[in-house]
Amino acid sequence: SCRLHRLDGAGLVDLVRSLKPAFLFLDFDQTLCSSKSGFPPMPGKHRLQEDVVDFLRCAQGAGDEEREHAGDDEGWMNSLQVCIVSRNPHKQEIEEMLRQRGVEEKVEVCCVKVEGTTKARKIVEKMSEKGGIAVYADDDVRELVDSSLIPCTSLHRVIFSFRELNN
Repeated sequence: SCRLHRLDGAGLVDLVRSLKPAFLFLDFDQTLCSSKSGFPPMPGKHRLQEDVVDFLRCAQGAGDEEREHAGDDEGWMNSLQVCIVSRNPHKQEIEEMLRQRGVEEKVEVCCVKVEGTTKARKIVEKMSEKGGIAVYADDDVRELVDSSLIPCTSLHRVIFSFRELNN
């Protein structure tokens, strides 16, 4: 299979729960957050994708109720590495928005433009540090079909459209 999926937030969470990956890579603008074009996210104006935020809180063990719901999944979720790979340069604002929603503990924010790299290079670098299945969600199909990602046979890529989720 091509390991290329088109999913909304709930579908992404279902895919992650079924695959039990070692990594979850998320674009920020128009994927995890309604912000766009690299502008800083602003609470009240922009919002985070609720299904994914709920999953991230559960993965970091944010509450007893979520841990109970996790059941047998708790072990793999505790070792899940979550990384935002974004060209948005506003790392502090992104981290603050995540902190306000209670999901900062397990999420690494990589602003690839500031770091002088690309999303694909960051993903390949992270995957080479530790094997296993990975999931990468982005609203831009061009990012998902970057030629350096094609050889990553354990990477599932998700075409994600934040706008469709709002209708």
